[in-house]
Amino acid sequence: MFEAAQIVRVDPGPAAGGGTAVVVASRILVDDARPPLAMHSVARSLEALMPWAESLVAPGEAAEHWLVLSALDAPAPAAALDGLARESAGLRLLVDAGPREGEAPAGSLEEAMLAGAAPLPFVAVRLRELAGLAAGEAPVTPPIACHLAADWIAAGRPVRLLAVDGTGLAGAAALEGAALALRESVGHVPLAVLIRLGALTGETGLAALRARHARLNGDVLAAIAADPAAAAAFRAAGCALLRPVRKVDGPAPWSEEAFVTELGRYGAERAWMGAQITRSRRTFETLRSLRTRETCLIVGNGGSLAEADPALFAEHDVICSNFAFNSPLLARHARILTVTNALVAEQGAAGFNASAIPYKVAPVWLAGVLHEEAGFSFVNATGEAAFFADDPANKISWSSTVSFFNLQLAYALGYRRALLVGFDHAYVQPEESQLGDVLDQTGDDPNHFDALYFKKRRWQAADTAAMEAVYRLAREAYAADRRDVLNLSPSSRLTVFDRHPPDEPLPPLLSESAAFAAPAVGFGAGAGEEDEAALEAREALAASGFACGEARISDTLSSENYSHVVCALTDVRAKRRSWSYIYLKLQSFNGEIYLELRQSDFVPSGFTPWPIPDADTWGPFLRAPLATPERAAHALEHFAGGLGVEDRDAFERLVEAVPGLMRAAFAREDGGGEIWAPGLAALEASRNVETTAAT
Repeated sequence: MFEAAQIVRVDPGPAAGGGTAVVVASRILVDDARPPLAMHSVARSLEALMPWAESLVAPGEAAEHWLVLSALDAPAPAAALDGLARESAGLRLLVDAGPREGEAPAGSLEEAMLAGAAPLPFVAVRLRELAGLAAGEAPVTPPIACHLAADWIAAGRPVRLLAVDGTGLAGAAALEGAALALRESVGHVPLAVLIRLGALTGETGLAALRARHARLNGDVLAAIAADPAAAAAFRAAGCALLRPVRKVDGPAPWSEEAFVTELGRYGAERAWMGAQITRSRRTFETLRSLRTRETCLIVGNGGSLAEADPALFAEHDVICSNFAFNSPLLARHARILTVTNALVAEQGAAGFNASAIPYKVAPVWLAGVLHEEAGFSFVNATGEAAFFADDPANKISWSSTVSFFNLQLAYALGYRRALLVGFDHAYVQPEESQLGDVLDQTGDDPNHFDALYFKKRRWQAADTAAMEAVYRLAREAYAADRRDVLNLSPSSRLTVFDRHPPDEPLPPLLSESAAFAAPAVGFGAGAGEEDEAALEAREALAASGFACGEARISDTLSSENYSHVVCALTDVRAKRRSWSYIYLKLQSFNGEIYLELRQSDFVPSGFTPWPIPDADTWGPFLRAPLATPERAAHALEHFAGGLGVEDRDAFERLVEAVPGLMRAAFAREDGGGEIWAPGLAALEASRNVETTAAT
């Protein structure tokens, strides 16, 4: 994950407390002196940042300059930096030297940040204080800003939480605005931060946090679900726990399915699990349809990976796993991130959730720490049996190694060839270790591409013989369909797959996909077939900040008094939001037409928070009546009124585009949209109806 740094000078203004923030310089936190695959750490980042800052700012001017770190993939926007001119933090937690009168102790926040549960969009540090900041050579799973702020608190210095409007801590609304900024970096607001907001505003009870939590999150952190006492308190306060996975000591009840892992038994609710399998199957279908290459690159994380040519990752669709995402190079090129080990997931949950890798896949029993809202697709995975899956969403094996899981996933997505890189197939571990034994890596990690990989973490011993057994299953499955797996790691001890020198051209494919084509560009008919009005409509949508790769009808149902049609939109971009796909459903109940959206059908995430109370076992949903433009406008405005500014803008662009998208999808199917025409017309007309969420 990339992070950005800026040097900001505050020039004094004519009025007391006024001033102007001026960006002196900006840079992305990539250390050019390290190998291309090097992972981030606070110490490495500060080693690069401190000389950079000293070269730009004279020592006597350090008090007027700030170092601003961004946990996102771009520098802080000008609007956020304006707060520095007023010595206010705007949309960030501000680290500086002065305690705020009446500020509550920050111990719980410190613990949350140290655990990586409270990512920060921006942290500002005065340059004069930077030299005294503690930093350890430890791997960074949460954003670097979390570690800096946590180290700051641990050194006895206070953390200030200031609101977006510069009014300090007065008013819950402003604090919620600040908390929303936290959500943008990882897709949820940690409960620890919400509790701190409640303490700062004097509203410390769970009841007072209930509505705010539901509005900001749409879910609660895994720690709450895992703690029976905390879960009971939340339910008593009326809060729903939407993490239907828990650790169980004995047999799970009839409503749960039990999974056995090296770290114990997990129970997953069957109804939720069925919905997740359906959702993941849709995700895999979308990935298959959007695939433009026949070859993928599966990344092993062994030491030989550091020797790989960085250009290799740009030439293929990359599937990586576990802590590989901590390498900026891999994070930039990876298409899919997988996690199958409970110990790895629990230690790195915040980083996995925060990663910007577009597709993420994990077993359903890891949903206690990995979030659907963060882009994870959950599959029914087992480690008790080794088999090669033909339907990875419904049943897949992660036996012995996550790489076996990845080989099955690549096969299911239609790749005709899988290239392996970084597969050393050798481990430095105690001789008496057996598969699954938990080991403490106190020093540098000798088994992976960066010494920080498992440093100061726990990991589980490997069994290369067991790995070879499942690799043979993969080789046989690929060969049976005239596909192949090539090992590009010259120093690898893995002999199950054919080797190929990484610097030589690849041999011809054994076979190609029966139907292989690039995804359609634009939705509906081709641009050359569109009339002038259609072209103008498309250009107007693009100008408003909306784009869509393709719109197609994916499902229909018709009965005596009910019918529906589902439209799948791929590669959607609306303002500053984007989705790999969105599913829209038009429904007809006894002749009345409705538009339905479900949170689970937005990938990698829907609008968060999902600001409506309607939900069932399949998750939250919006069902807007399309009987008249007025009814449609009221329902849609009520929904949009609970969204943040950027989510609201994106939602409005999406709604504006839906009628045209669905008409284009019907046209591709040679008709069938006549019964839905009145509803689409009402939806289109609703954009001109003046209403508010309060009406």
